[in-house]
Amino acid sequence: MKELLCGVLAATFLCSIVVSSPSSHHQGPKLHRSNRQMRQVPKPPNHSKKSVNTGLSSTNLNVNGIAVGFLPALSEPIQPNTPLDINNRIGAPMSVMGSYIQLYAKDTNLVEVDWQLPTYRQLVGWPVWEIAMMPVEGLEKVTPEIANNIARKMQMLNAQGITVWLRFAHEMNGDWYPWGQKPALFLEKWRLVTSAVRSVAPKTLMLWAPNSGFGKGNDALLGGYARYWPGDEWVDMIGLSFYHYGGLERVNVLPAPTEAQDTIKEFAKLYGSKNHDRPVVLAETAAAYTRSLDGRPAPGTANERDIKLAWMSQLLSRSMAEAVPELKAIVWVGKRSII
Repeated sequence: MKELLCGVLAATFLCSIVVSSPSSHHQGPKLHRSNRQMRQVPKPPNHSKKSVNTGLSSTNLNVNGIAVGFLPALSEPIQPNTPLDINNRIGAPMSVMGSYIQLYAKDTNLVEVDWQLPTYRQLVGWPVWEIAMMPVEGLEKVTPEIANNIARKMQMLNAQGITVWLRFAHEMNGDWYPWGQKPALFLEKWRLVTSAVRSVAPKTLMLWAPNSGFGKGNDALLGGYARYWPGDEWVDMIGLSFYHYGGLERVNVLPAPTEAQDTIKEFAKLYGSKNHDRPVVLAETAAAYTRSLDGRPAPGTANERDIKLAWMSQLLSRSMAEAVPELKAIVWVGKRSII
């Protein structure tokens, strides 16, 4: 990781990485559950025009003003690449730690959050915790009680000083998740969860995060996102899942010179400062290196390191920072140590 990031700096002449040096790992107070009464579905406050405090620390890892976070393997016995592993490799505290939480109706206490919290506590610098809250049983199961359970858990994290970006039902415009491509139901449940969270968890920001490039018919003009947009008052931040895959053929080639900037700039134009005045983040990103089932590399002319280096260089370039000033952070998916 350190070699890759240093390669980005050397290859693109970027500004310095800012590193904090706290004397010890922070420790939050013990877990607790609040007895505060939850409101069911209050009317949202007017969030249509506001200055959003993202919770990002300027002394954590950033390049050209773009914060750098990671969505790593929280536990992987064969090739461990935990958040602490990554911090140790790059010699800097990540700005964002990403993770996935599976939401089940019977799991009223969201125990996966408790399981992952010790991993977060190992990190210095108080990174933002970007949580992809996944309604794996379908949006139909997200009741007011479930929304309140989510809100209580976010309240607990906020009380410990942790800023959360809550990426509820992410990539809702795709067809690979149980909650996907159900725009009316998504909007209903998004607003339900947002109301509950905002009532008790002020340091939890609702991160609306579709997948890039899905649009047909009437949606095509707005990138396939329009039917899933909840409205300005229901969204704190704008995110996107966006990967380099080497085209439909999945060949191992370097990204086109402006591949990253073209898509991110268009997305920011639609939902960033011009139209909705929200900060933009890449909630998930990486560059794929494709292999066949027997482990052989797919056709192509580039090796894995060069592909990933080129993609990260584009994302963190000075050109990107100038072209998309709304872009506040990228979260790199790094489940293998080469990433």
